[in-house]
Amino acid sequence: MTNVPLDLMSGEEALILVRAWWQIELLFKLWKRQGQIDEWRSHNPWAILREAYAKLIAMAFQHWLLLLGWWQPLDRSLVIVLQLVRTFAPLLTSVLSGLTSLPAVLEGLQAILQRCRSHINPRKAHPSTYQHLLALEAPKAKAA
Repeated sequence: MTNVPLDLMSGEEALILVRAWWQIELLFKLWKRQGQIDEWRSHNPWAILREAYAKLIAMAFQHWLLLLGWWQPLDRSLVIVLQLVRTFAPLLTSVLSGLTSLPAVLEGLQAILQRCRSHINPRKAHPSTYQHLLALEAPKAKAA
């Protein structure tokens, strides 16, 4: 982002890109707060490493589920959707033990997420990053 030539990106586009970068920072902050990826219960360095990797894998898996299309429309609150996904953690662990089938658990989770009302309210005074990205796409859609 820092080495993009000025003729390829307007100032407005650069500001929106910085806002999107900040959203990535907020995602890691969310993972630390809700996934507790920066906390552990052991003093053994190898146990700490295992726990940290397990938590990172869980957060990445959780986010992967959302990116598969369950986070539609994209103006949903990530915090609320992640809370719903976490409620399914015990069922997902039952898949690992062979008690439940993964497709059945994922279908149930998808049905709940599709009914979830967790949309971010549009803001006039301080638009969200999602609103800025939509506005950036609007002129391109009109031109096509």
